[in-house]
Formats: sequence, structure tokens, C-alpha cells
Amino acid sequence: MADRAFLPLPFTVRGAKENRMRPNLLIVALAGGLLGLWACTTGGTVGGPNPLQNPIITRFEVFPNPQQPGKGPFEILAQASGEGVLTFDWSATGGLLSVASQSATASDSPLVPSFTAWQPPASMGTYEVSVMVTDSGGGTYRRVARFQVERDMTRILAPRPAQIPDPALWSF
Repeated sequence: MADRAFLPLPFTVRGAKENRMRPNLLIVALAGGLLGLWACTTGGTVGGPNPLQNPIITRFEVFPNPQQPGKGPFEILAQASGEGVLTFDWSATGGLLSVASQSATASDSPLVPSFTAWQPPASMGTYEVSVMVTDSGGGTYRRVARFQVERDMTRILAPRPAQIPDPALWSF
């Protein structure tokens, strides 16, 4: 028994159990480091905006017509940041758009706004109005507004209408 007391730690029963635990701790530490790196590069969001991506649409809102709620035209605002010249390309699956494309230099202002007005079609159905922002480096970012055109009104499906806090108050 006296000889066992002088054996180095790895050769004892207790030391062998501790050595088996070390690879598991290494794996856990490595996984934690990779998770931390992922959170830094994606902003910690899954499927959300990446703050390292240029351009990025920082604000996207739909404003109903205050004189004729639910009838149109609807104003849509996209506000983006990026590098160089930002080009806003608007498109719709139906109806009429007041602005199809416009460009602005991002160096003039950190946030560049773009507005369009959309008049819903007479045909019932679900329609989309989208904006694609492209910067000088070829980076792109896209947002979509969805509308439900019914017989005598148009509902904003996404994003929530601007300046109206509660969906229960959306009286179209």
C-alpha cells in the first residue's frame, strides 16, 4: 500500500477517471467557443438581419390612407443603410406602384429612405409589394409587404400597419 501513495496521479484510479473527463471538457469548451463566434457574426439572431451585411433595411413600414382606410393608396417606407450608392427596386404582384426604382448615395446620410405608394387592384386576392436594396458592392437585402384585397377593403397582412399599436384596432 505504501508504494501506491508514490505513484503519479494519472496512474491511480482517481487520476484515470479525471483523464477520461478531460476530452469531454475540451469538446464542451470548443462548442462554447464556436457558439460564441456564431453569435458575434450573426448578431445572435437566427434568420434575422446580420449587422455585418451591407446593405440592411433598418425600417420597413406600411401607412394606410387616412382619408380612405382600407381603400388605398398605401404608402410604404423602406429605410436602409449600406455603402456607396443604394438602389431601391420596388415591385408588386398586382396593382400600381408610384415608384419602381431609385438610387441614393449612402455617404450623404447613414440611413437612406425610399417611399412608394401602392394602389391595390380591383381583383380580390393576396398581393405582395417588395423592395430589393442593392449597394455598390453588389450586396442585397429584401423586404416584403403583404395585403389581402377583399370586395370592399384591403387588409395589411404584414408588416403591421404603422402608427396603429394593436391589431384589434385595425378597423378597415
